[in-house]
Amino acid sequence: MDSLEARLAQQSTDVKAAVLAPAPDSASEWGGSAAFAALRGELLESSEALEKAAARFAVMCADAGDASEAMVLAIGAAVVNACERVVAAMLGCAPLSAQNLRQAQGRAVSAAIDGTVALLRAAMQGPHYLPQLAGVVLEACEKVRGTPTSNKVAVKRDAMRHYSTAKDTAREFDELLLAAEAAAAAQQQEEGGEGPAAAAAAAKDEAVAAKAAAAAAAAQEYGGFEDDDEFDDFDEEMDPSDICAGDRARLKRGVRFIRFVELATKYLVQEMSALPAAGAGADVACAWAEAALVHGKRLADEATEVGMALYPPHEPAGLLAAVRAGHAAFVAALDHLLLSPCAAGGARPTLEAEWALARAEAEKQVARLAEIGDGDGEDAAAAAAGGGGERGGGAAAAPGVQETTAAMAAATVAAAPPAAPRVTE
Repeated sequence: MDSLEARLAQQSTDVKAAVLAPAPDSASEWGGSAAFAALRGELLESSEALEKAAARFAVMCADAGDASEAMVLAIGAAVVNACERVVAAMLGCAPLSAQNLRQAQGRAVSAAIDGTVALLRAAMQGPHYLPQLAGVVLEACEKVRGTPTSNKVAVKRDAMRHYSTAKDTAREFDELLLAAEAAAAAQQQEEGGEGPAAAAAAAKDEAVAAKAAAAAAAAQEYGGFEDDDEFDDFDEEMDPSDICAGDRARLKRGVRFIRFVELATKYLVQEMSALPAAGAGADVACAWAEAALVHGKRLADEATEVGMALYPPHEPAGLLAAVRAGHAAFVAALDHLLLSPCAAGGARPTLEAEWALARAEAEKQVARLAEIGDGDGEDAAAAAAGGGGERGGGAAAAPGVQETTAAMAAATVAAAPPAAPRVTE
C-alpha cells in the first residue's frame, strides 16, 4: 500500500511542478492547434480510463467484503496506472499551455489524484464508503474533461470572472444608492417636498436587476462563473433611510466610478475576442492576453476594495484613497489596451476614442469625489453635482457620460461579450 501511495505522491509533485513552471513560448497555441488537440485528446481518454478503473476497483473490493492489503495492492495497481496516464497526458499538454490553462488542468488532475488516494485508503477500512469515493474520482475526471479547450478559452473564462466581480460590485451598490435616494425622496415628501417619483426609482431598480440577469446568462458562453457577491449580507443590516446626504453623494460618485472599472474589464474581454486565434501573431496575442488578465484581476480587486469603502457610514479619506488606487488600475488597463496587437498603429480610431472618453469621464468621477470631502449634508450633495445636473434634479446630465454610453452602443467588436454596462448619470 505504501508503494502505491508513494507513486501517487510523486504524481502530485509532478503536477505541481508543471503548474509552477515558467510559461512556455509557443507561437501557435493561443487558439489551439492540431498538436495540442491530439495531446488534449489523450488527456480525455486517460481520464475515462481512470473512471473505469476506479469503478471496477470499488466493485471488486465491495464484492470481496473486507479486502486484504495484498488484494488492494493487486487490483489497486491498475487504478494507479490509470492515474499516472492522466498525469502523463497533462504533462504532455503543459509545454503548449499558458499559465492559467495549466492551472485549470492542474487543479482537476490533482483532484483526481487525491480522490484515488482516498479510494485506496478506504478499501483497507472496508467496503462501506467505496461507492462514494469512486464517485469522487469520477467527478474529478469529469472536471478534467471540462478544462478549457485552448489558451484563448482559458484566458477569456478567467477574464469573464473578473468582469463578473466588478459588475456584481457595481450592481450591489447601485441598488443601495437607488434605495437610499428613494428613502430620501419619501422623507422629503413627508416633509412637504417634491422628491423624485417612486415609480421612477422602482423602474431603475428593475433595470439593474435585469442587466445583472442578462450578464450572468451571457457569460455562460465562456464557461460560467459563480455569482459570489461579497456584499449581499450588508443589505440586511443597512437601513437606506439612515444614509446621510453626504454619504449618498459619495455613494453616487463611487458607484459611477465602479461602473467605469467594470467597463474596463469588459473592454479587456472584448479585445481578447478580437485577437487572432492562430498563425502569425498568435504568440504576441497570447502574451498580451495573459498580461491583460493580470490587469483584469487587479481591476476586480480594486472594485471590491472601493465597494468595501463605499458601505456607509463612509470614512471619506479611506474611500478617496481606494478610488484613487482603483483609478490607477483603470488607467493601467486602458494603457495596456492600446498595446493590443489589434490596436497597433491606430487601426481602430473609433474604439480608441471611446477608450479615451472613458478615461476622461472616470477622471471626472475621482475629481468630483475629492470635491465632496468629508461633508455629510446638502453642501456635500451640491459638491457631488460638480455644477452639472444629478439624478432626480431635473437638470441635464453631466457632459460626456451620455456620449460614452452612445459610443459603447455603437462599438462593433468581433465576438463581443455581454452588452456594455450602461454608465448612467
